[in-house]
Amino acid sequence: MKGKWSCSFLGALPIFLLVVGDMTAEARNIRRNVTIGTGGTDSANEQACQKPVARETAIANIFKPIDNIAPRFATQQTHPFRVEGYHRNNVPIHTNKFYVNLLLDKQDKPVYCHPYTVAWTGCTKENAKENNCHYGMGVTQTDIGDVKYGPGEPAQYYFNPIDKHAIALSAKELGEDSQMTLENPTAFSVTAVLSSPANKKPIIKTNLVQGMGFVTVEYYNSTPMIQSGIGIKSLTPGDTVAGPGFSKIIATLEDKTQWVIYIISSSSSTQPSRPMFTKQGNNTYVGKPNFHGIIQLAKIPLDWTNTQEYDKLAGSYAMGATLSASVNRNAGAYTISWQKGGIANRPLLMFALPHHVQSMSPESRKRLTTIRLRTTTKGMAQGLIGDSMSLTEDRLPHDVHYRPWSQIGQARGCSLNRTTKDFIAKVARTEIQTGITKRLATEPSIYWAGKIMGGYASLVRATADFLQDRQLLDEGLKQLKTSLGVWISGRQPYPMVYESTWGGIITGWANRANDIRVDYGNALYNDHNFHYGYFVYTAAVIASLDPSWLNAENKAWVNSLIRDYANPVDDKYFPFSRSFDWYHGHSWATGLDNFADGKSEESSSEDAFSLFAIKLWGEATRDHETEARASLQLAILKRSISNYFLMEKNNINHPASFVPNKVVGILFENKVDHATWFGRNPEYIHGIHMLPMTPISGYIRSKDFDIEEWQQKTNPNTFRPKDKVWTGILRAMQANHDPHGSYKFFASSDFDNTLLQQGESRAYYLMYSAILAGF
Repeated sequence: MKGKWSCSFLGALPIFLLVVGDMTAEARNIRRNVTIGTGGTDSANEQACQKPVARETAIANIFKPIDNIAPRFATQQTHPFRVEGYHRNNVPIHTNKFYVNLLLDKQDKPVYCHPYTVAWTGCTKENAKENNCHYGMGVTQTDIGDVKYGPGEPAQYYFNPIDKHAIALSAKELGEDSQMTLENPTAFSVTAVLSSPANKKPIIKTNLVQGMGFVTVEYYNSTPMIQSGIGIKSLTPGDTVAGPGFSKIIATLEDKTQWVIYIISSSSSTQPSRPMFTKQGNNTYVGKPNFHGIIQLAKIPLDWTNTQEYDKLAGSYAMGATLSASVNRNAGAYTISWQKGGIANRPLLMFALPHHVQSMSPESRKRLTTIRLRTTTKGMAQGLIGDSMSLTEDRLPHDVHYRPWSQIGQARGCSLNRTTKDFIAKVARTEIQTGITKRLATEPSIYWAGKIMGGYASLVRATADFLQDRQLLDEGLKQLKTSLGVWISGRQPYPMVYESTWGGIITGWANRANDIRVDYGNALYNDHNFHYGYFVYTAAVIASLDPSWLNAENKAWVNSLIRDYANPVDDKYFPFSRSFDWYHGHSWATGLDNFADGKSEESSSEDAFSLFAIKLWGEATRDHETEARASLQLAILKRSISNYFLMEKNNINHPASFVPNKVVGILFENKVDHATWFGRNPEYIHGIHMLPMTPISGYIRSKDFDIEEWQQKTNPNTFRPKDKVWTGILRAMQANHDPHGSYKFFASSDFDNTLLQQGESRAYYLMYSAILAGF
């Protein structure tokens, strides 16, 4: 990382404390794992934090189970939301993946495969009036000219119209009583099967895979139909594609876009008749009956004059995907491999997103094509030939731990001068002695309890690192253990439960209040990475200061939370990687909310924090696979955030009229809204992508972006938050590019504590900015 510096070291290595007076039993436990400094400018501490940390040389497989025991929570057998169209078979179900709309309610909301949007179509009153009903799979892909914008300059939001399907592949045997069932749902794919109640056998089947090059529908002795919600201007037979059983059609729509359609019989000796389709009614073309084979379609890019590249690749299709990854010191590599269906000797076409292309291995890069299609919210996707895509990240955050980390340059040391230390110690003493135990005794919210504990944990850890005050540390650590212990033992107002319908840990508040949406929809599996990341971080801090706390019960409880939102495998209790999407390179916070615009994520910073917490937990528990996996995810997330969430002036993945907003606000699969779920105040929109301020903030956010955002949006000379409680996080983030200015703000003699949210610490921000400034 250009210009980076760090005073960090592994939590498992010695920290330095100033010993004062007799030691309590708790402090003696701590002392077994620490080296005692001498006060003042701690030269031993400074030397240690600059010393390189020895790492594991290589971890070939980072996807090893972290636990296989039952979760340490009471079990709830029912959930208000049913699983539609899929028999669970006693395996956990993915709740935050791109296809979950097909598991919910009427199963009629779109899924976003990028670059194609696919939906199970039905017959609206408008379609029925026009005799244009279709009951198959509707497909859309939107070009930049299709995008609709909200008001203002820059645009407040943009979205992609999804009300009319460009092409619908259906079958005459399907009707309004058709049923959809789902097979083989995984992290990257699902298979949708359409059948009739009278005949349970499949009529058509579609494999929905992230990044699929063609939309492919398998037909089972049925009568194909091609329809369009836009209108078909012409359906023209194309040149014969090389290979037995192939036929090609060019569909020109009323909006002048063109799609290529390949018809491939399953019998190699059978050539589809030409013309295979005849027009029947408005925008409906019907094929020959008893067709067994596949029909594939692809959007023809606007600047193309022929389909030769597609012609070479038609006939194969992705059926699913698997993931493998390894870490070697500060570098990581991961590969998405696709299972291929169709004609074995035909190459597979898939699409890579912009962050994939940036990190693609040289071998994979050689297989990129000139096929480029726009995705809904991720810029241009580029075609890739082959059964796999290998990617590398060579700047993993192995040197980012508890101590301040920034890209602005080397600090003068890792300790504070006496004057600064004495001043900060006075502030820290007030905050630690105020404590958190009483505040948390009646807190029903997992999110807010976690935020309060997480902020206090940062303060306690910084106290250990920079103040060398054993008594203060002892008091803070005791409060942390007591507060987290209440949740581990289930003594909080609404104990969490393991819910077995979908397979995960949810708040007990929802049942008690008879409101599935309490606590930000935690029981809907919304925001689990945000919520549980604070608990994992708090546990990591405690374990780093007192490894004796890591008894079997405490460790199993924390591991259960990690398995809920970031499981490295599919096990009988939790799905693999509930939150983090390894194709998109970031998490989706939306769980079982059924939105037409697909999944969404708002707080990219809490996404990063949730993975940072797992990294620190891996360090504290000596779980090298967990530490390495989280480090690789953070590197991928850093790239994804800079492409899709935090927009520097040269960002090309979002429309030019939206980029000056600097931050996306809420990123959906189909739209981007410069807003938050709780309001459109600028401080909300920028602040939600900042909190909580920790060392991983400096790693994730580029220096150039920090400066641009500060100069254009959050500089106090031109901006005053209407909701002043957000001022603290805005000024804390200033430390990543201007630590002197940030320290001056928090060190003000008339500092107003109402500028801080619950869970924020003035003393922590003072220590953070002071270390970066070299005080």
